[in-house]
Amino acid sequence: ALGAESIDIKGSHAKTSILEETLKSQFPHITIRSAHSEKWENVLVTDPEALHESDLIIMATGDWPAENAMNKYMLAQKSFPPILYGWAEA
Repeated sequence: ALGAESIDIKGSHAKTSILEETLKSQFPHITIRSAHSEKWENVLVTDPEALHESDLIIMATGDWPAENAMNKYMLAQKSFPPILYGWAEA
């Protein structure tokens, strides 16, 4: 599990990288295609395959408007991978 101790307080690693490393170590049989720390709308433009060709998207932004927009986009598509939303509130 990721907790406060997982956050890089010096800022040298993005939270997405830390999550990617943790998932790879706990689930060595899975393949993580990409991990993006920028807005999903930017990924849609620069790397649309990262969204459309994944088996699962993990969106842990804690940003309700961004998650809502992603969900609306997903529902408007003919085919789109499932999205796992997750975030914690202090």
